[in-house]
Amino acid sequence: MPIVLGLLSAIGLIAALLADGAGDVLSWVALAIPVAAAVWYGLVGRRQ
Repeated sequence: MPIVLGLLSAIGLIAALLADGAGDVLSWVALAIPVAAAVWYGLVGRRQ
């Protein structure tokens, strides 16, 4: 799972630097998924 989050982050950063339009959407989604996963783990992971 950490490899997938790292790849998503890299794809999001590259798309943000190189693309416009749909690339901006791709970068937002690709960078939001690792953040959402960290927030979810922070909230749910502590309860267990």
